[in-house]
Parts: sequence; C-alpha cells; structure tokens
Amino acid sequence: MQRSLTKYRIGLGIIGLFTLVILAVVLVQASATRQDQKTEDSANNIATELNNYNGYSLTGPAPNSLPEAGINNAPSTISYTKTGRHSYRFCVTYKLTSNDFSASSLAQNVVARGVGAGTNYNANQYYQGSYSYSYLYINPIHHKGVNCQDVSGYTANFNSSI
Repeated sequence: MQRSLTKYRIGLGIIGLFTLVILAVVLVQASATRQDQKTEDSANNIATELNNYNGYSLTGPAPNSLPEAGINNAPSTISYTKTGRHSYRFCVTYKLTSNDFSASSLAQNVVARGVGAGTNYNANQYYQGSYSYSYLYINPIHHKGVNCQDVSGYTANFNSSI
C-alpha cells in the first residue's frame, strides 16, 4: 500500500513543480506587458507634444531635445535624436512583441505600406520604413526591441518659377 502511494506523491510533486514554473513565466510576462503599456502610453503623450510643438507648424524647426519641447519626464525606454533642422528620429524600446490584432490596424498597415512605409528589419531595430513621416505616430503593433520612426516636418519645396 505504501509503495503505491509513493508513485502518486512523486506525480503530484512533478505537477506542483510544473505549476510553479508556469506561474513564474506568467508573472514575468505580465510584468513585461505592463512595462510595455506604460512605455506606449508615455510615447503617445510625447508624440502629441511633439506633433503640437511650435504651434503645429510643419515647416518649423525640430526641437534640439525633448526638454526643449517641454517634455521632461520621458522614460529611459524612449529616445529622441534630432537628425536635421526639420527632422528627428524617435525610438521606443519594448520588452515584448505586441500581438494586437484588429481590422482597423490591419487596414492602416496595408495603407501605410501602399504609400511607401514598408518595414525594414535591421539587427534588433524595427524602422517603420524609409518613408519619412511629417508627424509622429506611435503604432500599437510593435516588435520586441527598438522601434524607430523618422519624422521630417519640412515636407514641401515652395520654390517655383512662373
């Protein structure tokens, strides 16, 4: 009788250990998801501030830094680099790949790729394309690692001859 109970105890111990491992994995994933959500929320707030910087003028110069644009609380997962007088690169680092699926986001990606905003994978960075946007848009669909977007506010050439 004692021998037959030993098999059950070993089996229950293995099941208990497996349950603890699964619980630990779920908790780590939940923490990373929560961090990514905070990062995305901050990125959206910063994008709004940058898009409204300089009176929402598409021809105004880009700020030299985030504090110059009035943004002083950017998390370490967000970086801003001025690349020219009217352009900058905005990068967000995520811990996980998003698996957000919706018909509207799918339609936006199809339209964006149709106008030249294709995707390029380079090392651990995801660039939203070689196409330079005239405003900053934080895509809810992202990849693990660094996701960058180039923004160029000066998009028109007003030199013309009559």
